Amino acid sequence: MSDIYGGNAVQLTFVLLADILAGAPVLPQASAESLWLGGLGALVTGIMIYGLLMRSPRKILGVGPDSLLVLLTYIAGFCSSRRSPAERAPLRSPGLTSTEGY
Repeated sequence: MSDIYGGNAVQLTFVLLADILAGAPVLPQASAESLWLGGLGALVTGIMIYGLLMRSPRKILGVGPDSLLVLLTYIAGFCSSRRSPAERAPLRSPGLTSTEGY
């Protein structure tokens, strides 16, 4: 557990370091896939925190429901990130016109 939480904390420091080195926020230039995977990481962390706080005595397939939900989230994230670029909807900011892009 601590490795997952520690890894997520290190990722946040990388974003902070990139912001400092670039002199501007870097997340607006992130790709849609990077933002999607970052969101999945935040979701998985939230599920694990919930599982630690609300420990369930129930077991499903020998694991707690929170662990099973984390596994299903990872599988769904992996499958969705394997789609071809043509299948993915482009991420556009509301302020961009049709001739502007990333």
